[in-house]
Amino acid sequence: MPPPYRQACAACIKSKRRCDMAVPKCYRCRVRSLECLYPSPSTRRTLAQNSKALPQETARITVNESQTESQNASIAPDITFDADNLALPPFPDYDLDWQEAMTNLNDFLVPDLLNPHDTAERSVLAGEKYQRRIVYTIEQFKSYPKQLVLHGQVPFIHRRVVEKYLPKPLTRILAICALYERKSETNQQLVYSTIQQYADELIDVTQLADSDIDLLSSVQAFILIQIIRLLDGDIRQRAIAENVETFFVNVIRRLQQRMSSVEDSTQIMSSQLRTPGSDAWETWSLAESLRRTVITRYCLHGLY
Repeated sequence: MPPPYRQACAACIKSKRRCDMAVPKCYRCRVRSLECLYPSPSTRRTLAQNSKALPQETARITVNESQTESQNASIAPDITFDADNLALPPFPDYDLDWQEAMTNLNDFLVPDLLNPHDTAERSVLAGEKYQRRIVYTIEQFKSYPKQLVLHGQVPFIHRRVVEKYLPKPLTRILAICALYERKSETNQQLVYSTIQQYADELIDVTQLADSDIDLLSSVQAFILIQIIRLLDGDIRQRAIAENVETFFVNVIRRLQQRMSSVEDSTQIMSSQLRTPGSDAWETWSLAESLRRTVITRYCLHGLY
């Protein structure tokens, strides 16, 4: 009879995240120092096992007690052999409800296109075998401030948009990133204070932003600030970044609402997209910047 199956641990079930079901702790609980508790087997399975074990126990009890010492000695090696087998680690006790897993499979899928109401809660924590990919992605995020300083763009900030509109939030964040790249032990408090001052200003600017480009540039600047704070390694900066997460989520939702209108305009002028400098090409650059900014924000949230 095959061994029973194990369900995801209680912590992963509560947070609706995928569990690798490792023992004694799954990967997610181990990296977050959470208590990893797996649900016990069902009552039906326990009763079935008990009923099956009952005849065996009865047979053992009814063994003839009048056996001789020689007979006891002859079975001693078998008893030792069984004890050695019991000392081996047991096969993992998986208890997975495949019907439920298949029914809710869409909860673990990553969509190719983002909808206005999508959230980062649909992100999946990768298992330990994906650790290299996670580390690589984090290193890429950490390189964004330097990339912006050296090249004037990062994967979610299009150089063409910056050059045409020259939004103030991006010009300011360019200076902040340049200052951060020169951070040292002697000036880090000055750097952190400067970042904090601009972050406070950026919150007000973002709330008042009305046009697509103003809101987009403000969110892009805020993402870079969050990258610096979350991945710098300073505990205080990380705590400050966590305190503004609620505000940041609301801003991203606003930006997602803008995506649909811009994408509709891009589809109407799709025949002109191959001509750099045309209105359609500029509109596509803005639409793609919106899409990449939202994706980058969710990736950062999911990784952290």
